[in-house]
Parts: sequence; C-alpha cells; structure tokens
Amino acid sequence: MGCDSAAVDRRRLLGGVATVAAGSVAGCSDLVNWIGDQVLGDVNVFNETTNRLDGSIVITAPSGESALDTTFDLPPGGENGDGSTASTDEDGASVFEDVWTDAGTYDVRVALADGHEVDGESAASVSATIEKPDDEMLAVVIGAADVEDPIAFATGTEMTDFQNNLLE
Repeated sequence: MGCDSAAVDRRRLLGGVATVAAGSVAGCSDLVNWIGDQVLGDVNVFNETTNRLDGSIVITAPSGESALDTTFDLPPGGENGDGSTASTDEDGASVFEDVWTDAGTYDVRVALADGHEVDGESAASVSATIEKPDDEMLAVVIGAADVEDPIAFATGTEMTDFQNNLLE
C-alpha cells in the first residue's frame, strides 16, 4: 500500500505549528522547536502583511565581509481585515542557510523595494550578536500585528526563542 506525499509549504506548516503551540500546554514547545529546526535556516524573512513584498537583505559579518546580499519576493502571509488568511500557494517566507561564519556582531539591513512600505517604514537595520553560529537563527518579521516595529528582528536557537529575543 502506497503513501501519497503532498508538499506542505512553509507558511502552512508554521501556521499549523502556531495553532498547536497556542492550544498546547507547557512542555509541548519541544515539538514546535523540532518542526522549526526542519524548516528554518540561519536567516528567515517573514511577510506578515496582506500584500506581496519584495526587497533586499544585506548582512555584514564581523570581519567586514559580506555574509549575505540578496533579494526576496514574498507573497502575502498575514491575515486579511476579516481575520481570514491571505490565500496563496507560495510561502510567505524566505530562508537563507550558511550565513553565520563566526561568532560576533553582524550588521543586518533590510530594505523594501520602491513603492513598498509597512506602516510608513521601508527599511530597518540592526546589529545582531551571534554567539553560536551553528545554532542561532535570525528572524526578520515584516508587518506582524503583535510586534511594535513594522520590520522587526529577533534571534534564537529555537523557534520559540524569537518572541522573547526581539532586537532593538
């Protein structure tokens, strides 16, 4: 008897994880973190708006060399005004691997393309200290309703760390 395999996009998977996490009791964060380990990379850019966003992300390593210099094109990933989720078959996230080379402070700059802005902001930057390059991740969250900054940054070694490790 065969097994049908269906591709699960990252947004649906993360949405499912968030639902499970919200309804779970203490101790279940291990499952959320395990799933996060399977789908997240060193740097993760999330679009939580109801609009398609494109832009660039530039990360400079502690050595002064470029660690990442690329563009992203993200479909809507947030909720519509009526509470429904924007409908798309694409991920509302871009994931980048092998960014951290050494421990130290990395300068991160995100710029949305011309004509794109979230709550009046089209760019943001932060210095992120990475102590464990093999373990730590950076989340760039654009347009999250539960975060004060329109473009927010967080670090962590696990997915559940992001909420408590927002960078200023």
